Amino acid sequence: MTGMPVDLPDERQMVLLTIQPHAPCIGETASCMLSFDESDEVELITAFRRGHLMLPHSDNKLQAGDRLLAIVSPQGWDTLVKFASASPPAEKLSTEQPKE
Repeated sequence: MTGMPVDLPDERQMVLLTIQPHAPCIGETASCMLSFDESDEVELITAFRRGHLMLPHSDNKLQAGDRLLAIVSPQGWDTLVKFASASPPAEKLSTEQPKE
């Protein structure tokens, strides 16, 4: 993931993350995020590709390396990570106990 989250009112955060290779969203349009999260826990603001903005309602297909700027709730963060990554959310990785 990328960058430092910015705290907003109502326990929301503005986050920027990079779409990882093999993420489920690759090949989908940015607007599919709107149907992916029906609970309104994720508000996709824009996507960036090579320094250019892509509006969420555009027909551009997402690619590995694209960056998503979104406003999320704590639950929305988990949803966004699942959408843009093939691995579990970072917070959950850091709280797991090592297996012996």
